[in-house]
Parts: sequence; structure tokens; C-alpha cells
Amino acid sequence: MYDKTKFYIFQAILMFLLLFITFSVAFNAKYITFVDEKIFNLVGYFRGLCFNNFMLIITMFGETLTIVIVTTFIWLFFYKKRVAPILTVTLVGSAILSYILKVIVARPRPVGQFVQNLMFNYQFPTSYSFPSGHMQNSIVFYFSLTYILIHFLKIKNKTIQTIMYVLAGLLCGLIGFSRITLGVHFFSDVVSGLILGTMICTTMIYINQKHKLI
Repeated sequence: MYDKTKFYIFQAILMFLLLFITFSVAFNAKYITFVDEKIFNLVGYFRGLCFNNFMLIITMFGETLTIVIVTTFIWLFFYKKRVAPILTVTLVGSAILSYILKVIVARPRPVGQFVQNLMFNYQFPTSYSFPSGHMQNSIVFYFSLTYILIHFLKIKNKTIQTIMYVLAGLLCGLIGFSRITLGVHFFSDVVSGLILGTMICTTMIYINQKHKLI
């Protein structure tokens, strides 16, 4: 059973955090720049040929093309259900919000830090840096997909549900880490994507629990 009060409190907390980080980045607050630079340099200690290529593989799970391909298969297998439309609407809404925020903040990507010598040519993103679309869309996609599958397949076992969510969380965490490792995002970009993605995903879950869409 959904809890309206808890949902609104949770969303309000996330909104406050998102606004705080957004304004900090938009006005180049010293503390946010300091944290971003420290973490960016700290991640540099992990960079190496094998590790970079592993992170490249991980980051592909957050690519738009990957998400579109998987969503297409979901449409094919669940075309008579509401699963695919709900997931698609959630993803499209997430992409629109991400684009709007990127344009408003207009934060450049990290300069001159893109990792080279990868196993295949990875195009350096030309869009703005804030928020991380990979992180945001990964949270929305993999957690929404996990939630939808649990309900559609009627998985009642709490242990299995927890394992599925933990696996989704680990993948999303690695995707976010890969964006910093590859030098295409700052830490605050990834955190903002995490927050916004969580807001969108939990809203989808709340609406479904309230209206029984699945």
C-alpha cells in the first residue's frame, strides 16, 4: 500500500538536494568545485588500460542505444501489457527533464581529461555535463524495469526482490563511476543524475501503486 505522506516527504528531500547541487554548480560554488576536483583526481588513481576498458564496457549499459534496444524487446514480448508503454513514458519524461536541466545549467564537460587508448573508439560527448544522463537514465531504466518485472512476474519472495534491486543498484553505481573514470563527468553531475533519476523512478512506482497500472 502506498503512503502519500512518506512519498511527498521523500520527494521534497530529493528536490531540496537537487536544487542545492544545481545552484551550487550553476554559480560555481567553491565547495562544489573543490569536491568535484578532488574526487575526479582520486578516481584517476584507478585509471589504467584494463580498468578503463572495463569501465567502457560498463558505461555502454547506460547508453541510449542500449536502453532503446532493450525497450524494443520489451515492446515485442509484452505488447499486450502496459509494461512497455509505462516504461517508455517514464524514459521519455526522464530524457526531457535531463535535456532541460542541461540547457539551463549549461555546464561544460571536464576539459582535456578524456581517457584515451580504449579498445574501440568512444566518441566524446558534446552535450552539457550537468546532470549525468547516463546515471539518470540508468536509475530510471534499471530500477523501473526491476520493479515492473517483479510485479509482472508476481515475484513474492522478498529475498529475490532484494537481490534484483541490489543488482540493479550495483550496475547503476558502476555506470555512474564509469562516467567519472572515463573523464566525461564530474562527481556532482553523477549525484544529480542519481537524485533526479530516483525522483522519476519513485514517482512512477507511486503512480502505479495508486492506480494499479500493472
